[in-house]
Amino acid sequence: MDLAKSLILNLSLVITLSFISSLIYENFYKNKKLSDFLQLIIFSCLAVYTIHNPVVVANDFNFDGRTVLISISTLFFGWFVGIVTALVSLIARFTYSTVNPYSATAAVLVPYLIGLLFHILVKKKLYKVGFINLLLFGLLNSIVLFLVLYIIRPINNYEYLKIQRIALIIFPIITTLIGLVINSSISKTKLLLKVQESESLWKATFHSIKDGIVIIDLNGKIVNVNNGFKDLFRILDSKALNGKSFNDLLQLKDFETQERLLLNFNKFSEPTKNHNIIDRRVNISFNQKSLPAIIYLMKITDKTEKILGYVFVIRDISKEIEDQEKLVSSEQTFRGVFNSIQEAIYIQDIDGSFIDVNDGAVKMYGYEKQEFIGRTPAFLSAENKNDNLDLVSLLYKAYNGEPQIFEFWGKNKYGKIFPKIVRLYPGEYYGKKVIVAAAIDITNIKIAEEKILEQERLLRILLNVTPDIIYVKDGNGNWLEINKGMLELLGISDEGAIDNENL
Repeated sequence: MDLAKSLILNLSLVITLSFISSLIYENFYKNKKLSDFLQLIIFSCLAVYTIHNPVVVANDFNFDGRTVLISISTLFFGWFVGIVTALVSLIARFTYSTVNPYSATAAVLVPYLIGLLFHILVKKKLYKVGFINLLLFGLLNSIVLFLVLYIIRPINNYEYLKIQRIALIIFPIITTLIGLVINSSISKTKLLLKVQESESLWKATFHSIKDGIVIIDLNGKIVNVNNGFKDLFRILDSKALNGKSFNDLLQLKDFETQERLLLNFNKFSEPTKNHNIIDRRVNISFNQKSLPAIIYLMKITDKTEKILGYVFVIRDISKEIEDQEKLVSSEQTFRGVFNSIQEAIYIQDIDGSFIDVNDGAVKMYGYEKQEFIGRTPAFLSAENKNDNLDLVSLLYKAYNGEPQIFEFWGKNKYGKIFPKIVRLYPGEYYGKKVIVAAAIDITNIKIAEEKILEQERLLRILLNVTPDIIYVKDGNGNWLEINKGMLELLGISDEGAIDNENL
């Protein structure tokens, strides 16, 4: 037992080291190079001390805690801290007394390699530092070391075998205790860093959102507001709002009825599955400014669904309402112009189906506007009048940027057949590529043309039946018209034989 007490006393400083190492890591984690430098100083110095104050075994066999220091420093702080601690330990061992160089080298190399192996496994997330794993790590370190030493320098001394049995228990326990303390410090520091990063990310997100956000506690008091809220209501110092009643500071009115809305936070605290309590359009007033907004009120809960507070989101819709009003005004203007045109105007897709028509088209055919929508010009066509007209080809050409013009015979709702001239143009209708067709009823033009032809026919009959001599010349003396009397006078039987140059 005296030997065990001596060993525990020798390793008590090693346990103390874990607390010093933890303090170094917690205070210098931001500067890794400085932290590693301080760690290797602490581990190296303590290794030298334990070597010069070993547990002395019979036959000049000395046992110290350097193996624990080397394995632990390598496991937690990497190859550089570990190898420096190992080299310093080896040099100190050679300078202390005459030793077997192979045994001394093995005593530092084995724990270093085992520590490095598990350090790599930790980095690759194949090994998780914990009580059982640290105990197994320390036990593996002791077993491998003693086997290697026994191979290099077989010793059957009773005292050696006794210290071996004790060390196989004590060393893993000491390794576990040191490892737990250092790992706890590292875990705590990493957790603190993660919390700080999460808080920084949360703040960056919270204040970068353009919508106004208000954090409210269970009693309806304002806890925090973001920069979006400050920008909406031109607030310079938002801290003055903290602790104030939400209902006292912000006035909400229903967008349609303009009735005042008060948020009953006591009612909201009742457990419900839906975290989104309010989603509606309101007029919100604060700091002498009023604006239309969509508001959202959501619960903040923990993992157990316990309500911790509320998030109130304000989305300014002033621009949306302004754009909507402009759109309505633009639509009204468009409709006014569209329907004031006397010509029939059709908006068609590439298949020729009507998307929209103006009042001119309604008046021309007698159908209601909704009777046009979704149908093609086929239902407006007079039977056996447009057989040679390839409407599909004409529509396709117009759709692809080549305007078209053609004559089309239509038939209105009451059976009247009439001709019209149709022009097709490529266009855009509410962001969609379309064909714009404009049509004019040419019934009167056709009638006028027929009257002109009839009058010309009658005029020729009249010219040729009169015995008088009648002829017409232009300003250059060219013959334009000659009746039969003039031809007989000239002795010409064929009007086409007249030579303007010889007469």
